[in-house]
Amino acid sequence: MLAEALEYLLTPCPRWARRLGLMHQAVSLRARHRRHRAAWAPHLEACRRFVTAAAAVAPEGGRAVVLGSGCLFDVPLEALAARFGEVVLVDAVHGLPERLRLWRRSGLRLVEADVTGVLAALSAGERSRLPDLPPLPLAGQRFDFAVSANLLSQLPLFPLWTLEKHHAPEALDGFARALIERHLEGLRALAPVSCLISDFERLYLDDGRVLEREPLLHGADIAPPDAEWRWDIAPRPEESPDYDVAHRVGGWVLPPSGNGQ
Repeated sequence: MLAEALEYLLTPCPRWARRLGLMHQAVSLRARHRRHRAAWAPHLEACRRFVTAAAAVAPEGGRAVVLGSGCLFDVPLEALAARFGEVVLVDAVHGLPERLRLWRRSGLRLVEADVTGVLAALSAGERSRLPDLPPLPLAGQRFDFAVSANLLSQLPLFPLWTLEKHHAPEALDGFARALIERHLEGLRALAPVSCLISDFERLYLDDGRVLEREPLLHGADIAPPDAEWRWDIAPRPEESPDYDVAHRVGGWVLPPSGNGQ
């Protein structure tokens, strides 16, 4: 707990990210990974393997961007650094371990940005109307490879949390779906080769038997994944002594956007 408190206090991040709880989420994610390192390992390895294979299609020596780089658990950083001349890692919060890992390493760059594009305005109190959806961070820059890493289902969480008292559930669900689909289109436009990793269904399990299923992408229009695996994200008693929680995760290699490079 002391280590988590120190990380929370010492990690630099935007004021809005701390106010909305993104800093707390980042610290909590690292702590949960420590608790469930063995259970998470197959998922994280599948993520790294999928991204590495997708990157092999892109030309060597160019630029790559990772949206939702976070703690770098699921990012094959060494493989990307070996293949591309520059790797840009984008997230709202970059923890101290990631900053130290990348310190003085050429070709690796951290960009602090809100991938949703709406959180700074929401944290300032503008909640009476649903926010417009701006382009993705770094839109308009040229990359040869782009990744969205375990980010898609998370995009609506904090916006919905701040807006839920001000708008009808149907409007919020439509906003969440639009936010997800905007991200998909923006990802495809960032680079001629892009890949997506995202969970898309939450499972509540008892001794392997599915008790309940919960979709995670708000009905967004997305094709079946090119690869699929399970993430044992919360073995009991993490969320309950009565059930385990797992997520179905997909990997997609996306076709380029008609507006891409």
